[in-house]
Amino acid sequence: MILIADACVLLYGLMAILMPEVLSDGFRTYTGQSLSAFLITNPKTAEYVLLLGRLLGAFNAAFALGVISIALMSFRKGEVWSWYALLITNTVGYLAPITFDWTIGSIGIFEQLEMVFIALIYAALGISAKDILGKKQHD
Repeated sequence: MILIADACVLLYGLMAILMPEVLSDGFRTYTGQSLSAFLITNPKTAEYVLLLGRLLGAFNAAFALGVISIALMSFRKGEVWSWYALLITNTVGYLAPITFDWTIGSIGIFEQLEMVFIALIYAALGISAKDILGKKQHD
């Protein structure tokens, strides 16, 4: 569940890097103007918004690659630190954009999936907690 959720974040990040227009629904919801119309009337500012979209995509991709690496390597081995790392990084990595989405009033399919994915991640961490956190630590 964790891998699927974070792989979707990676996909979204790559989409935002390659096609930052995918973020245009949030722009329209927040400003009341389409991104394409804004590009015509304010080209430099609109280009800046698109660059920020690409930056957001890069942050999403970096976050996803990090947590996917932890999940594939350390979490599968049952390393205690990885359980906490996945809890903390996924909480911040998902709740920050969810808060942003609620703030700008844009709750579409991607935003709804963020909420489903964080719930699935918490479920997976809850299921694994006894096995991973109950291990005796080696000195």
